[in-house]
Amino acid sequence: MMRRITLGKLFIGVFTVALTIFVFVSLSDTISSRNKKEIDELVHAVQRLRKLAKAKGIHVQEEGTYPATPGTGDKVTGRGEPNISENLQGGSSFRITEYWQASSLIKWDFEKPPEYDCKNKSSAGIYFICQDPPFTIKPPCIAYSFGVYTKWAFEETLGRMGCDTHSFDPSVKWDDHIHKGVVNFHKLGIGAEDTDTYKPARGMYVKEDQTWKMRTLPSIMKMLGHEGRVIDVLKVDVEGFEWAMMRQMLDTGIIHRVRQFIIEWHLVRDFPAKETYMDLLRLYYRMKDAGFRTFSVDFRFPGFSLKRWRIQSDVMYVNTKFSPNNQ
Repeated sequence: MMRRITLGKLFIGVFTVALTIFVFVSLSDTISSRNKKEIDELVHAVQRLRKLAKAKGIHVQEEGTYPATPGTGDKVTGRGEPNISENLQGGSSFRITEYWQASSLIKWDFEKPPEYDCKNKSSAGIYFICQDPPFTIKPPCIAYSFGVYTKWAFEETLGRMGCDTHSFDPSVKWDDHIHKGVVNFHKLGIGAEDTDTYKPARGMYVKEDQTWKMRTLPSIMKMLGHEGRVIDVLKVDVEGFEWAMMRQMLDTGIIHRVRQFIIEWHLVRDFPAKETYMDLLRLYYRMKDAGFRTFSVDFRFPGFSLKRWRIQSDVMYVNTKFSPNNQ
């Protein structure tokens, strides 16, 4: 009996020490490539110990340090957000210094359960809109969709609902027109500046040399007579350029006039550059601080090797701080 107790205590002690070391190393200021092999071996060792503990019927309380204490008082979502901004500015728990740390936190936000439990989801193509008050989409409503290519189901749905619907895509061959009588199409792209001479790199949607006309979101809203108006639904699928668009929306304050936000986020091998990920994380949590909470997520195409790096997710948000009286 004494031998059993001793072995059990020894097992738990070894497991606790290993797990503590793992957490400490994982959350250290920097992790160089030199010790990546040791970390991987330690992770595997902890996993084996966890499986063995479960097989032996031993309950192990997992330990860990999280980015920061969750926020309180969020009556709409019921879930707090890590105060990442505080930590990125040299705050409390730990410092985030590597691209993989920043991307892991963004990925975590995609993978966790929806923050807002939408009771009335309505499909619009491959996406959803939330019809809970105060997010309900109904005329007179304005919908913008950046990135169409050949798929119109989302735009047609919003147009048939009676929204003033505008779609934008400079990569396609057709010119400005009204699609099926319900969608105003503009051969125009969203950009960080107004230009008629943007040269896109070749890729999946650009097979030959092209010259695009690009406009900022404030310029587009002015062009359409929507200055100061609410964008009830904003959909963005622009293959990585969404980060520059997000910065502009935050810096200009336009983001506060968006009721629902649907976006396909991209972090791929070469674009945006990995050295910008810390800045992108700050940008992402500025958006969350503005009140945007997930109600539906389709996390697709995960790839985590350097050669096949790809984090891509369709994410649908409601603006929990939205109030028409404040617009």
